Amino acid sequence: MHKKISLVLLCSITSVVAAANIELSVQELIAIDTHAKQWANTYIPQCSAQEMQLAANMLYLSYTGGLLDVRVRAQTDEMLTKLWQTRNDILAYQDTQQLLNQAKNELTLLQGITRMRYVIFKAWQACQSYIENQENNPAYSNILNALDELKEYGQEILQHYVHNDQVQRNQTIASAQQQFDATSTKLQLANRFYRGLARGDNIPDHIEPENIDIAIVDQTAIIAHKIEQSTWQAMQAAINVSGYQVTLEELSKLLYIAYYKALYAHMVDQDIGAKYVTFMFSPNGLIPDENRIKTLPNPEKLGYNIEINQDNVDTSEIAEKAN
Repeated sequence: MHKKISLVLLCSITSVVAAANIELSVQELIAIDTHAKQWANTYIPQCSAQEMQLAANMLYLSYTGGLLDVRVRAQTDEMLTKLWQTRNDILAYQDTQQLLNQAKNELTLLQGITRMRYVIFKAWQACQSYIENQENNPAYSNILNALDELKEYGQEILQHYVHNDQVQRNQTIASAQQQFDATSTKLQLANRFYRGLARGDNIPDHIEPENIDIAIVDQTAIIAHKIEQSTWQAMQAAINVSGYQVTLEELSKLLYIAYYKALYAHMVDQDIGAKYVTFMFSPNGLIPDENRIKTLPNPEKLGYNIEINQDNVDTSEIAEKAN
């Protein structure tokens, strides 16, 4: 039975809000590129043009989906930070016009990225479903075997990276644990304080009876502000830990683009025909043969940033634009 190819080789798509930097040596990058070329030379010559087209679609959509997923997380993190800073400045009677404008720009950009992400994800979902339905189809047996080998190598790479990064990861987790413990302690203290207020305790002796209600409101607000600050710090710690999920997605992206480049080069060298170097899937599902006219992009022109024209995002088809 063929293994299911997921958008991120070991990671499901989640709503983690984080950006990640991934550090690989030149030797490691060369090893990935070399393996991708070996994979293409070993498996792809046995594949039909239709099989190559299917694999190219899967690899490109997986790469682009991962790229946009990371962008969404980074953009969301930036927007939340700006909003938190803005709220604090508002409470401190500071001028917030610049921060509000920045937050507005972040939100506008996020809107465009998430729309494009939805388009790509729905097309990838259609592609994944199609691949699963070909499991017992002899016409696709060669490419399914090739994709199985790709996943096994991807798992080895991810496991190797996670193992080598164990010390740094444990330090990040330990730091988060300390922050969570501190936040938990403060929340428990705040809870006890509020319970005391409800019973009439924790009221300073010098407060006149007629001012007790006002004093309770005042004390409640002071504690609430401290809880907000502590909760935000805990959330930041959680973001740092969850950044490792994004790191794996970054690494998966490197794998997908390496294999896509190797496969694309083979397709061009073999001159399999322009009609097979096209998109097979849209957010609406499988594109009929006669309508497959949009060409898959040359991987040499792909970068890690995708330009988004928010006024030109058509959810009826894949409208990718990369630099």
